[in-house]
Amino acid sequence: MINTSIRLLKQDASAKLIIVSYSPTGGGHTARLLNIITLALEKKSLPRDSIVIFHVPCSWEGMPRSPMVAGLARSLISQKIHVWIAESDKSIYGYLNKETGGSDDANILQRITHFPLRNQPNEISDRGKKHKIVTKLNECIYFQNIDSESDLPIISAKNLMSGVLAEFGHTIIAERTYLLTDMDPYLQKAASSVGVPGKRCLDQQNHAILLNLNDAQLNFLPKYALLSKVLGGYGEQISHIDLGGCNTLHSLCDITTRLNIYSGTPKYIARIKIADLLLTFALSKEQINTRLNNSGKPFAGVMCGSGMKYGGDAQNIIYVYAHKKTNIIARCVNERMQAGDPAYRELIFLFCGAGATGNLNAMHLAYIADADGITTAGAGTVGEYAYLRKKAGCSSRLLILPIEGHNEQEKNADVISKDNDIKAFVVRTLQTEQLSDSLQRFVNGASKRREAPQTMNEFISAISNPNTYVHQAYDLLFNDASTIDFSNIRQVEQLMNQNPLLRATRKYLKLVFQALSVKNANDSLSVSFQQGATHTFTNVKELNHTLQNPSSLAQLIGLKSPGQASEMPLLQEVRQYFSVLASGGSPSTGAEAKLKEEFGEFMVTGF
Repeated sequence: MINTSIRLLKQDASAKLIIVSYSPTGGGHTARLLNIITLALEKKSLPRDSIVIFHVPCSWEGMPRSPMVAGLARSLISQKIHVWIAESDKSIYGYLNKETGGSDDANILQRITHFPLRNQPNEISDRGKKHKIVTKLNECIYFQNIDSESDLPIISAKNLMSGVLAEFGHTIIAERTYLLTDMDPYLQKAASSVGVPGKRCLDQQNHAILLNLNDAQLNFLPKYALLSKVLGGYGEQISHIDLGGCNTLHSLCDITTRLNIYSGTPKYIARIKIADLLLTFALSKEQINTRLNNSGKPFAGVMCGSGMKYGGDAQNIIYVYAHKKTNIIARCVNERMQAGDPAYRELIFLFCGAGATGNLNAMHLAYIADADGITTAGAGTVGEYAYLRKKAGCSSRLLILPIEGHNEQEKNADVISKDNDIKAFVVRTLQTEQLSDSLQRFVNGASKRREAPQTMNEFISAISNPNTYVHQAYDLLFNDASTIDFSNIRQVEQLMNQNPLLRATRKYLKLVFQALSVKNANDSLSVSFQQGATHTFTNVKELNHTLQNPSSLAQLIGLKSPGQASEMPLLQEVRQYFSVLASGGSPSTGAEAKLKEEFGEFMVTGF
């Protein structure tokens, strides 16, 4: 079937070859990317006998792969579009600390620095043992409306794109091939190397918020070495997801229609309707205690103060979407309500999550009610809040709780806290403040009188706005046009990609993290900087000599200046660790983990 689809595409000059990939982290990247292909299908931009290749990532944190991939594949097949599918061997992959919910940057670094070893026998994971590793294009799976995405062959981006070039030739590569990613620099690099034009390659991203666009030199510091890799910079177009720049809430239109809330509906009526609806989902004391005792999952459901009998009684509605902090907040709210705190008597707390409000999206209900929010600082939640404040006439406040150590979330929180239009409505926890105190300050700070437009007209207009990030990316890739120019971001990312210091820093990170596997002074060590490029140390003493000698280190990692080698991240700590090992000693208990954690804190990973 693959050979047949190749022949049909070659015969039809209008047919296109679309290659798609994304990061599995969190799940958000999946939906926002696949929606672009869905729009292209709706817009008739994918002619019959086109081919869509899904180069899907491995599953994230053991979670099942999104059913959206199979669903979209079936939609494409129904329109006589051929679908191939295989798994990537190098997905950009975030980790979260299971206890704190913070970004586990040490684990992120561990994974990426070991990519060159991925096909060595002692490094192949259980995933690699169960799945077939292939090198040829015709070994991908031809999707035939079955659950064939569950057990996929693994193919590298390089082999995938080399196969595309060999099968289709330079003309189809140059004129009819399109590449769409959401954080897959390896596929972008491979596409560039075989000649796919940059104007037909697009990366959808939100990490560019971490860049300094006013002074490009500040982006060349060693701490940005990993971020520069994540961002790509191989000449592809950029579709940047800004905070509140476009409408991501079009699906709310279905909910407002279902609830008979229209442009002319008074805001207070919409608010009471939502409050009345939430009361039907209110949890009893017993149900609350049962869910709070289940510490293995985030609390989800509705808590109501003792004074809440009807929707009109609600002085305020507060929604909570706070990851690992959700249960802490739920316990605090429950304690205050059980203690009869008057500030909580006429409040509704909506803890968003599966089943909290039946089959309705809990957070979307909160948006319609112009509820205050307590959330982490992901691009999605912060962007939606910013959009509603600026475009929908909402008067809500936000207690923002960025995930600790998550570079992007911390930056999102900083940006929104300094935005002149909305900073007065954003609440941050104080350095000396417990979360329970921040919650109390947030609850007490609610305005008794909400200043907002009298009807839902501004809100309905905002959520109906066709200017979405999906349309933005679609226009850039398929129409070669967009109302927004991202050339400044594109240029900075290309400069970062080509910067020798950042490239050398990534080699240094591979050297350090791979070397940390050595436990004895006499052990030899082979460090792989990329597949086929390995440097072997006969023992730890030789490794230590290289680390101690700036000239030797510079030569190994590709720097011209020994002075630049001396500026490598945490070099003194690394030297100290391996000096102890080289002398026949043993680093202190926990020293290896501590060093990795320090690297995680120093490097800007984008997660």
